[in-house]
Amino acid sequence: MGGPSLDGGTRLETFKDLLTARANAIAEDLDRARRQEKLATEEKRILDEYVHRSKLARQSFSRAGGSASVSLTLGSFHLPGVPLVQPLATEVAALLAAYVEANGRQWLGDDDAQAVGESLEKVGAAFLAAGMPLFAEHAFHQAATLYRRFDDAPAEDRCKYRRAAAHRVSLPPRTFQRVLADLQAVLFGYGYRPLRLLVWILVLVAGFTGVLLLLPRTGGATASEAFYVALQNFLNPMGLGDVRYLSGSWKPVLEIESYTGDVFRNLFFVLLIRRLFRL
Repeated sequence: MGGPSLDGGTRLETFKDLLTARANAIAEDLDRARRQEKLATEEKRILDEYVHRSKLARQSFSRAGGSASVSLTLGSFHLPGVPLVQPLATEVAALLAAYVEANGRQWLGDDDAQAVGESLEKVGAAFLAAGMPLFAEHAFHQAATLYRRFDDAPAEDRCKYRRAAAHRVSLPPRTFQRVLADLQAVLFGYGYRPLRLLVWILVLVAGFTGVLLLLPRTGGATASEAFYVALQNFLNPMGLGDVRYLSGSWKPVLEIESYTGDVFRNLFFVLLIRRLFRL
């Protein structure tokens, strides 16, 4: 025999209890892996399990009638919220609540989307601080996706930057992929901080100028002329005719600078155009 039918409010409360239980279960798996020092190998498996449970939770949320609500039905799960039993369970619950409500039949309003996005950013930061970069990367990805829906370009880029940073932390140290990610972070912020590359260009020009000043200078070249040659060569590489009357010791330095300038200039303009036009 079937049980008594539940009204909409009761179904939603039952769903919230279910979401809390799933969040505690996932957080318990993460805490157990951390205590057993197996987090590095177990986090990916637990994240895959979380993704599967989040899809089931989305279906349950729809059946509970939450998708028809215009207001933020699961707002109580977003940070700051009431701490749950397991460590990081509050963050897992906020992550689940954000996914199911942001992907329901009813789109969130601007204010609610902003609140959920900020909650996801806090969740990502908490996971990253706890040494769980894969969960942090997932949270920042969810936030960036939500911001893109509402045309909040600065917030979207901020979350994509933080997602890339979390991904870098998840890579094994002393590997080619990690070294490449480290270079991207330092030089141009994974493509989301192109002006950082401009600072490095200024550093390179100053460095090449210093080298030219230390090398022997024929013809009585002054310090200002050395700076001019270094700057001009970086921006517009000199040809053979231009360097014919320069000091012989300068030529290999200027050759290295010209190739370096080509790479850094082109990379800077590509990243700047991509950022400005959001390609």
